Amino acid sequence: MSRRVRVLVAAWPWLLALVICGPALAPGYVLSYDMVWVPNLALDRDAWGLGTALPRAVPSDAVVAVVDNVVPGHLLQKAILLASLGLAGYGAARVCRGQGAAAAIAAASLYEWNAFVAERLVLGHWPLLVGYAALPWIVVAGRRLRRGDRSAWSALAIGLAASATSAVGGLLGIAVALATQAGGPAATRRRRIGAVLATGLAVNAPWVVAGLAMPGGTVSDADAVERFGVEPEGWLGRLGALLSLGGVWNAEVVPDSRDTPIALLGLVTVAAMVVWGWRRWLAADRHEAVAFAGLAIIGLAIGLAGWLASDAVGWTGARLPGGGLLRDGTRFVPLLALGQAIAFGWAVQALADRPRRAVATFAVVLAAVWPLALLPDLAWGAGDRLRAVSYPDAWHDAGRAVDRLEADGDLLVLPFTAYRAPSWNHDQPVLDPAGRFYDRDTVVNDDLVVSGELIDGEDPRADAVEAALTGDAGADAVAARLAELGIGVVVVESDAGPAGVSLAGLTSVWQSDRLAVYAVPGPIADPPEPAAGRVVAVAAAWIAAIGVIGTAIVGAARRRWRPPHAPRG
Repeated sequence: MSRRVRVLVAAWPWLLALVICGPALAPGYVLSYDMVWVPNLALDRDAWGLGTALPRAVPSDAVVAVVDNVVPGHLLQKAILLASLGLAGYGAARVCRGQGAAAAIAAASLYEWNAFVAERLVLGHWPLLVGYAALPWIVVAGRRLRRGDRSAWSALAIGLAASATSAVGGLLGIAVALATQAGGPAATRRRRIGAVLATGLAVNAPWVVAGLAMPGGTVSDADAVERFGVEPEGWLGRLGALLSLGGVWNAEVVPDSRDTPIALLGLVTVAAMVVWGWRRWLAADRHEAVAFAGLAIIGLAIGLAGWLASDAVGWTGARLPGGGLLRDGTRFVPLLALGQAIAFGWAVQALADRPRRAVATFAVVLAAVWPLALLPDLAWGAGDRLRAVSYPDAWHDAGRAVDRLEADGDLLVLPFTAYRAPSWNHDQPVLDPAGRFYDRDTVVNDDLVVSGELIDGEDPRADAVEAALTGDAGADAVAARLAELGIGVVVVESDAGPAGVSLAGLTSVWQSDRLAVYAVPGPIADPPEPAAGRVVAVAAAWIAAIGVIGTAIVGAARRRWRPPHAPRG
């Protein structure tokens, strides 16, 4: 490639990222469903994986809690969103750069601009998108390792660590890394696979061990599987939605363009290009092409399992630790997306190599922008749904009131529901920010409502709190029961609805038209502490992960800045 073309290839994914983020880059925080960012996230027990709730935010919350002491939370969020999207597209371009500029740009477009990115972005699954961005970089490093470049281990370890920002992302990263080791020298294959598995296990250890060490285990509600299964989108049906990288269970986050005939046209045209490109990929690197086809089949099977085999998936989630990760099967769509993007790039490059320049140029331009035309409502914050907002002054005042309290115990937020749609957030649904906003361990409701049906949470302490709130006892008895459960402070969000329980037994500390802070009369029981064995196991997992990541970063830095060898005399 010429220098001008290299600059174009490098800039294209970042231009797409800017177009996608749009209003999210304005001052403030983007709060959308599970995407909850606060000014200063506390490094509490839940962040380490030592709380009573399932460690769903391990290790992402701990990483944010550490980094936002250096980088303000609102800036850190924008940097992560922009970097996740830009690095996803740029990584796909790097994977296909050897085929040519057309392949690189086409792969970047398809991998960065698709239904999976749109739906997960609005749903707020930013840790999964960080892992999604890491996958193509894992391919780049894995290819080097397969060719015998031992120095690639550092890059591979860093990529696996980035993918492990979420549990499913960590599994995807290991699967992709293993696929890159297909073929290569047979003499070193076992050693390479062992290195990948050992590294992957180490960087994923925090969430793995935190889940296995949970007192009640990590099983999930078997009856909830069907509600998280792949959903049809417009003309595509369930299979078409999944093949076109969509099908998420929450219809509210699905772009409107998915319910149009052009979505079906896009599926047909992209599928034809992918099949053609995969055949060329197969001829060039049979082992890798077959391995990535296998990944796509696995991703497709898991995505459909909640619909076609809900009983089996439910049994797995209810009996096997961590089996609940399969409940939302469309989270495994990246196994499909990565192979599609690479094969799409091969096909576009074949068109670009045609002798008739005008036809080739038109085909390349069309292929580069075709994914954008199929999903125009991903632009500008997913159709202006991702807008930055500021927390009202009342939230900061309530936080200071909570900090001034000398009362013992944890914090409870009422009404005791998981999601809010506050007017100051443009009525956009969001997981209650209070669970992260206050600098005190907070008990939150982890029940979910999907398609109008309640899915019970897994936190036993939250269940006990809910039982105390919904009983027939008087106000004094409710306050006494909260004290027994280790609750010392109650915050009521009046703009989220009525508290749902009498507050007469609590002591008013501070009030505004939006929020109110109450103290629970003592004595307050000590909040439950994790068992010593659990603390040791989780600490060992974090030490192992940090050790591997630190070693990889130091190794990469030493190779990057190593001075050239002096010429021999």
